[in-house]
Amino acid sequence: MSSFSAHGLANRLGGNRPTPEQEAVIEAGRDPMLVIAGAGSGKTTTMADRVVWLIANRVARPEHILGLTFTRKAAAELASRVRDKLRRLTESLPDLSELHGEPTVSTYNAYAGNLVGEHGLRIGIEPGTRIITDTGRWQIARDLVCAWDGEMTEFDVGIDEVTKRVLQLAGQLAEHLREGSELRAFGRDLYEELEERTNGKPLNGEFRGLASLRRKYDQLLPLVEAWERRKRELGVMDFADQLSLAAQLVTGAPEIISAERDRWRVVLLDEYQDTSFSQVSLLRDLFGGGHPVTAVGDPNQSIYSWRGASAGTLQRFPVEFRAAGGEPAKVAYLTKSWRNREAVLDVANAVSAPLRVGNVPPLTVGAKFDDEHGRGAVEASMHLSAADEADWIASRLVAVWRPGEEETAAVLIRKRRQIPALHRALTNAGLPVQVVGSLGLLYFPEVAETVAMLRAAADPTNGPALMRLLAGNRWRIGPRDIAALWARAHELAPDSRGFEPDAGVEAEASLADALSDPGPAERYSTLGLLRFAQLHEELSWIRGRLGQSLPDVVGDVITHTGLDVEVMLHHGDLSNLDEFTDVAAAYENDTAGASIPGFLSYLETAAEQERGLTVEGANPAGGVVQLLTVHAAKGLEWDVVAVPGLCEGILPSTNHDSTWATDASRLPYPLRGDADNLPVLSLDEARIPSEVAKSVKEFKKEDHQANLGEERRLAYVALTRARRALLASGYWWDAEKQGKREPAPYLQEAGSAGAETPVWADPGPSNPLEDQARTAPWPSKAPLGSRQAAFAEAAGLVLEAAEPDEGGPQARQWTEEAELLLAERDERESGVVRLPRPVRLSTSQLMAMRADEEAFAAARRRPMPQPPRQATQRGTEFHAWVEEFFGGGTLFDPVDLPGAADAVADQADLDRLKADFRNSEWARRDIAAQEVPFVIAYEGMVVRGRIDAIFHREGGGYDIVDWKTGRPPTGEAAEHAALQLKVYRKAWARLKGVDESEVRAAFHYVGANHTWWPGLD
Repeated sequence: MSSFSAHGLANRLGGNRPTPEQEAVIEAGRDPMLVIAGAGSGKTTTMADRVVWLIANRVARPEHILGLTFTRKAAAELASRVRDKLRRLTESLPDLSELHGEPTVSTYNAYAGNLVGEHGLRIGIEPGTRIITDTGRWQIARDLVCAWDGEMTEFDVGIDEVTKRVLQLAGQLAEHLREGSELRAFGRDLYEELEERTNGKPLNGEFRGLASLRRKYDQLLPLVEAWERRKRELGVMDFADQLSLAAQLVTGAPEIISAERDRWRVVLLDEYQDTSFSQVSLLRDLFGGGHPVTAVGDPNQSIYSWRGASAGTLQRFPVEFRAAGGEPAKVAYLTKSWRNREAVLDVANAVSAPLRVGNVPPLTVGAKFDDEHGRGAVEASMHLSAADEADWIASRLVAVWRPGEEETAAVLIRKRRQIPALHRALTNAGLPVQVVGSLGLLYFPEVAETVAMLRAAADPTNGPALMRLLAGNRWRIGPRDIAALWARAHELAPDSRGFEPDAGVEAEASLADALSDPGPAERYSTLGLLRFAQLHEELSWIRGRLGQSLPDVVGDVITHTGLDVEVMLHHGDLSNLDEFTDVAAAYENDTAGASIPGFLSYLETAAEQERGLTVEGANPAGGVVQLLTVHAAKGLEWDVVAVPGLCEGILPSTNHDSTWATDASRLPYPLRGDADNLPVLSLDEARIPSEVAKSVKEFKKEDHQANLGEERRLAYVALTRARRALLASGYWWDAEKQGKREPAPYLQEAGSAGAETPVWADPGPSNPLEDQARTAPWPSKAPLGSRQAAFAEAAGLVLEAAEPDEGGPQARQWTEEAELLLAERDERESGVVRLPRPVRLSTSQLMAMRADEEAFAAARRRPMPQPPRQATQRGTEFHAWVEEFFGGGTLFDPVDLPGAADAVADQADLDRLKADFRNSEWARRDIAAQEVPFVIAYEGMVVRGRIDAIFHREGGGYDIVDWKTGRPPTGEAAEHAALQLKVYRKAWARLKGVDESEVRAAFHYVGANHTWWPGLD
């Protein structure tokens, strides 16, 4: 009998008493168990409480408990809760103080990577093999495709599309533990089977497409295999490799299984519905057969089939992880939602009803709310057009969202093309908007302008990029000048009539050629011709810089074109350009031989995917409406949520309705590990080509229905992100589809579940967009937008100002020119090269400049790479550990980063720093935020940086702390160090809208356990 019950531990820890469902999970002993935990049902709290119960009752020691989840954020959150509960429990139960270890909480990939790193030599994997991210994968694979000389006659697509297919097929083979030889054999057997069914009958498209798979496999697989060899040559692997290699290791080494089972006596598996076949295989081989495993998940939230997950994974757990006696693992449920109010939950349950297979019960409300919002509110509406929908969402958010009370709000989209209209409507309504993740970066005008400059410079034949520049607000070239330029481009194009073999792209008219040689001046306006020359000079200068590093090229584009000045002038915030520069830097860091063309092709391909660039570390933020994809929103929650696009073709989407029967880059279902849960293409009864075609069509229909099931789960995830208010909407017409769109079934189900329907527009007989011609002056007469009038007035005042008395305009011009020439001569003869004062700096650069301007200028003029310092790496690892200590979580562990195989800091030093920090006052303080990025104007310069940690101060106000792992400075060095804190204080005060007097700032020197509060006034 247990010494401590779940209720008893809750009383000791001062937490909420667990429900009977939670109590059953917490006290479930050691047998394997599956927990079906619905959205918002408190699974993280329950998992943490279970760990505490296991330790308090001596079922397992802390160091013998392993928790696995998908994201570092989720791992950090679970680890933080467990650590906090154990600390408080130890204070209450001194007998537990002898348990010095801590449970290990990691990601599935990190755990597999550790196995490969420790045992990889068994299968020829060197210990120094490093992980590459999606950017690195893309560049290496693209370079391989560019150099490929094998036959590709079956693929009438470009380099980027072939690259995408190679990566997709390679990833699916790895996820399902298949070899290329197995796929070749499948294609050969399928072809031979179809050959027997021709019978001299006419062939059809479905039959030919199915038969062509063998040839496509024969052409695509050599590239996939070359890709695998290339990774081994470079000493790298991707995330799919980690899992497949770990599964391969475990299969052939029972001693590894024995060691891991002895090391981890209790295993917790979070978000189990998202595990892929390779992950399940690895975990089953390691911890099957009655080992104490608790898996937690929700089949209704399985939305990652594109990366190998399957909704049937949870259903198979009881038989794949049987108890020691051979009986299926027991199943428990968490059915009370602590997130959603009743009105939101009613709609979510209605949408999830077709998904709830077996005896999975619906969710019920866990908490009762007595405030003004009561049951919560759900509105479902159908609008005439996408623009009408965007305007309605903006108006409703203005009405129901309360940003001043630190409420959170989000708009969750299914497709990237929804962003522009929604962003425009929200900003026009005066709402602050944040497009979350790199996906959104590409939609900000300054980033789009930067990308267009890069495209036009790297590829002179890229007409769309050049047209964006010419017609944009910066150059503002009118239609007559552009038409004349295009006519000149035709004049310069070679005569490509006839059958010359080189009459291809090289013979096409190019605006870039016309820009460099516009011809007779009388064809153009005076201003247009001048701007053509200026744009040509800019592009030529940037082309001369393309050999530099990617972030340097991006920085050159931004500064040479003056984009940074323009953005600061209009918005006072360079964060989007800074983040885009960081994307370029990350791409280069992850990629050997990174190039501008490769980077641009990566951006283009990522933008074409509905999920866009990877969004990591997304978090709800108060005071702003966050715009992000539904996939990125999983695991998060907001007070108010809008889900637009609930109509046919948007959500649910039909874009992924291609099947393995038509797409050679998709692994055939019979070869997938989850084949039992997938539609089957049956050819047993098909004896002639027409019957084969009928079978293929039936299979496509079944596969389409399976895809609609995932779309319904995606809609369920979106709807359950809302705490108190949900706005669900769709529209009939848009410019992407000629016919009208039908409402999504979820929208109609919401109405049946009690949602208000304030708007349900009549679609009418035809697309109203065809009758609504949009007119606008081009180029814009007010490129500065709302600030145009103020700038025009200022310019008028300058023009009207009286001339100075000394001499006329010509005399003043000669005087100024003479002064400049004399100054130029003096500077040349002095032997000193003067650099312009930088306008954008990081906080560390600002401190370096103040400490020694001459040395700083020398370093700016000729930057030299610095050798890696052990102390620097130790500081980096310590900062990452502190962030996880407070539950923030880092995007990557330091050991996962490129270069982790280099010499590392003394682990004893790092362990000592961790122990010193735990004993400091800051480990027990209430943290407000950490790792906060900022960009501010400071003494005429734009300074950017990141604040380590901010703590709430008793009685009000904030304490900023910067962690230092070195020694405290003295004398003049201390004065320069204090400058860093001044910048931090000003940035935080501005971010929070408080007076600087409410903010204190200090350095905490961890090794000395000393906090230094310099005077900052």
